[in-house]
Amino acid sequence: MLRDFKLQLEKRRRRRELELQKRPPDNLDRKICQLYYRIPRTNKLVSCFEAIYMMDPIPASESEMMHYLQEQDDHSCHHHRYHGLHLISNGNVMDHDDNGVAAAGVGSGGSECIEGDISADPGNLSDNHNGMAVPGATVNSNQLTLSFQGRVYVFESVSPEQVQAVLLLLDAREVPPSNPMDITIQNNRGLSNTPQRFNVPQRLASLMRFREKRKERNFEKKIRYTVRKEVALRMQRNKGQFTSSKPNGDDSSATASNWEENQGWGLDGSGTQSHETSCRHCGISEKSTPMMRRGPEGPRTLCNACGLMWANKGTLRDLSKAAPPLVQNQSVDRGEEEEISKLKEKVTHLQNLLEELKNGGGVSGEKMKYSGEGGHAVKNMDSPDNILDAQRREKVKDAMIHAWSSYEKYAWGHDELQPQTKNGVDSFGGLGATLIDSLDTLYIMGLDEQFQRAREWVANSLDFNKNYDASVFETTIRVVGGLLSTYDLSGDKLFLDKAQDIADRLLPAWNTESGIPYNIINLAHGNPHNPGWTGGDSILADSGTEQLEFIALSQRTGNPKYQQKVENVILELNKTFPDDGLLPIYINPHKGTTSYSTITFGAMGDSFYEYLLKAWIQGNRTAAVSHYRKMWETSMKGLLSLVRRTTPSSFAYLCEKMGSSLNDKMDELACFAPGMLALGSSGYSPDEAQKFLSLSEELAWTCYNFYQSTPTKLAGENYFFNDGQDMSVGTSWNILRPETVESLFYLWRLTGNKTYQEWGWNIFQAFEKNSRVESGYVGLKDVNTGVKDNMMQSFFLAETLKYLYLLFSPSSVIPLDEWVFNTEAHPIKIVTRNDRAVSSARSGGSQESDRQLRTRKEGRFRNHH
Repeated sequence: MLRDFKLQLEKRRRRRELELQKRPPDNLDRKICQLYYRIPRTNKLVSCFEAIYMMDPIPASESEMMHYLQEQDDHSCHHHRYHGLHLISNGNVMDHDDNGVAAAGVGSGGSECIEGDISADPGNLSDNHNGMAVPGATVNSNQLTLSFQGRVYVFESVSPEQVQAVLLLLDAREVPPSNPMDITIQNNRGLSNTPQRFNVPQRLASLMRFREKRKERNFEKKIRYTVRKEVALRMQRNKGQFTSSKPNGDDSSATASNWEENQGWGLDGSGTQSHETSCRHCGISEKSTPMMRRGPEGPRTLCNACGLMWANKGTLRDLSKAAPPLVQNQSVDRGEEEEISKLKEKVTHLQNLLEELKNGGGVSGEKMKYSGEGGHAVKNMDSPDNILDAQRREKVKDAMIHAWSSYEKYAWGHDELQPQTKNGVDSFGGLGATLIDSLDTLYIMGLDEQFQRAREWVANSLDFNKNYDASVFETTIRVVGGLLSTYDLSGDKLFLDKAQDIADRLLPAWNTESGIPYNIINLAHGNPHNPGWTGGDSILADSGTEQLEFIALSQRTGNPKYQQKVENVILELNKTFPDDGLLPIYINPHKGTTSYSTITFGAMGDSFYEYLLKAWIQGNRTAAVSHYRKMWETSMKGLLSLVRRTTPSSFAYLCEKMGSSLNDKMDELACFAPGMLALGSSGYSPDEAQKFLSLSEELAWTCYNFYQSTPTKLAGENYFFNDGQDMSVGTSWNILRPETVESLFYLWRLTGNKTYQEWGWNIFQAFEKNSRVESGYVGLKDVNTGVKDNMMQSFFLAETLKYLYLLFSPSSVIPLDEWVFNTEAHPIKIVTRNDRAVSSARSGGSQESDRQLRTRKEGRFRNHH
């Protein structure tokens, strides 16, 4: 075996000599490089042996050669298990690098190798990494020692050229030919027992290929280190993100450009700036994070913080717990993005409408009403706020289903349900008041099955031929208003016919000398009259709160008699209308004059002022209805004279007036006033509008505290305001009234302030806690003790639950520029007032109205179902 090996070496030597003869080497480096590149890269020990033997044909001893062969065989089977190759030449230790390649024992600043230390005693040299001692080693100018895998190889009579060849093979170190073994021992601290560091002359590597390979292997590691180091100098960390620490944007950009010039990052091959990306989760720009990471949507989709969270835990960061990154000009950018988003939504909406029109389909009024009040686009229904609104809306809808199901089960066809005793009562002559009051609420909430059953009852069982003395006011706002509203929503002519039937039975009440109606009439026989407890007088609210319903009936039927009756009342009152616009609650029906009585925005006076404003809105604010607005503004001047504030909390409230004296008392019924003021503020100049809107918000705060000031969080019927005491409950019952919720609805629609939604939700929860029972909802006999009564008022379904539902619905549901609510919360379609249309034939205006209203039925509020 030894002989074969020698022959093989000899053949290689001769072949190389022939090659060198053809092209003589310029210097020793070329010879060494040619030798090195023809040796397998995987075995540096073989390379070192060949370098020694082929440069000097005199071989080492046979025992050394056998040892070499044994090591070579082992290495051929386990070449991947390099433990390091070390060279010790005259006390100079050659230390291995990370890949098991020998490295020179003397380091330099620009070198990639590791410095090797050696004992001060040259006779006790040790292997740094393997702890292998080389006993008896002395400084000898012609001896070479190699250490490999715990074995030591010593070569005698080694020339300087051979040592230089080995050095170059191991790490491209060169020993000057003039004095190759001149090694100076330096003591770092002048102490004999401290490690010594040898000062060996050195140059940059001549084996560039080896260097390039090493750089490739360590490239990724070096990038990470360099990036982290540079980013640490340039950036400061802020809750998981990196933001620029430069106060000036120019400085920051200059630093970034210098960084890109030095590193070549951030630029593509052509030198142009690469496309900027941002985090798909938090939206932060790639310029504000040290690196982009992989996310669920693919590589470079998450910032550093989000990517680390995703990689380590499989979840994304909770943005609600982290402060937003400090990005310059962020507010400007967000504003522009919001504007762009709104414009895109509008374009998409208009494109959809255009497609429907091209296809020949009708476009619903609901779809046509893309924006809410003030022109604001309807918000994205997937936003967190709208998700919460949808959840609350469903809770209100569940309450309606519970109330309606209880009525349907225990009081079907009767006027109202008594939940505690589970029976029905006819409080309004057996007209099915709760059923008719609830029709439009069922329709708006999309409760189709319940609505169809109610319609069948109206078609088959509703009969107005009752020998019953009915309230003209209550019958108008509940029955006429409920039927007209359902007709406007559904386009079903059944409801219009029924509304006309009951209105005809009420008309004789207006047959008085002044035109001021009586307040009671027998539905079967007529015979109108006033109650005895009024002294024969008519009540202001009862006489002046039929305009919306009867005007709408004339517009839809084409018969002017209904409108003429109710408008004569306003004309009569306008003849003697006072300068402050405040009327007492009693009016003589024969003379048309007022009687000495209370002036109030509460019971028996409230809705008169409400209908002055809403009749103007119903006529679409035209000149034909301008006198309504003028009277209302006059009354609002008088309202300002009734505003007072409490001590110490300065709650604003509306007191009552009798003659010239004021009474510090306010009904919960008067809590409709904040909504009325907010709704009417748009007709004023900007300064006046702001004044009335501010008063509206103050009064709404007071009304909300009517609820919050009691143990049950439900309001009493009225409150008193004494000196030094903010408010105290007077009449302590609660009968599920809607006025405060109504005002909260208007204020939210007109201001967009979600505080009013929160107040409404608190009131709804109080109803759920105190008024909900197994078979419906009941009022409280005392809001302080929570004792329950036994009546579910019809307006709880018609008004309270409807306003709560709309409070959490988009503004496009029953938009306020298309609908006006009567005092029982029945929405009536706004029709521009043209008095000539009143006398037109029924076949004319009615057909146009039917066409418009039926289009709303086709797309009924699909935005929120």
